[in-house]
Amino acid sequence: MDPNHLAVLPKPPPFATASDFEIRILDSGIITTKPQKWYVLEANGTPENPVVFKGNNTVFGDPELDHYSSVLLKGSYIVLEDCLFTNAMLRWDHQSHHVCVRNCKFHDIPTSPLAMRQHYGGGDRSHDIVITGNDFQDIGNWQTEFDEDYHCVSPLTSYNLWVVGNTAARASGDFIQASHHARNNECHHVYVAGNTIRQMKQTAGGGKYADHV
Repeated sequence: MDPNHLAVLPKPPPFATASDFEIRILDSGIITTKPQKWYVLEANGTPENPVVFKGNNTVFGDPELDHYSSVLLKGSYIVLEDCLFTNAMLRWDHQSHHVCVRNCKFHDIPTSPLAMRQHYGGGDRSHDIVITGNDFQDIGNWQTEFDEDYHCVSPLTSYNLWVVGNTAARASGDFIQASHHARNNECHHVYVAGNTIRQMKQTAGGGKYADHV
């Protein structure tokens, strides 16, 4: 993570840049799921020793499928890095906290690629989410004439997010929208900086129900 992106922002949780961590190498090759089924990456690290799921030429999704694959991050003090998502979406669980997604590629995806898993039942909400060094390209059809509305990053009711140092091009919604499913400003303290964004159908960043963005 480039510290220059964070010069004027509160520092992210130190787990996201910890030098002491447990590495779990993911399978190489293409990983797909059946419709409505999740491929779950679950772990519970600690602030001093987070768990890192590290890609190994790992590709989630397959453009030849007629549905997109679904990947779920679940737990606490976990990092996912160095993976390619294509025709696949990544969600973090609504009860997860201290989750970092870094140095991943999200390309050619017919839905919003990175978001909190939708939850309507109240209770715990995800928090302390770090999204950095990722590349988003061709999210939906940015030239469509109707409101396809696929955003690169959708925190929903999460709070305490850092979205820094990413790149994005050609999405049919916003780069980040905070947040269309939150009410009473449940989504709050969203820090966005140092991102390179172009050709969004809507905006670089949109806010509907959020505080301190």
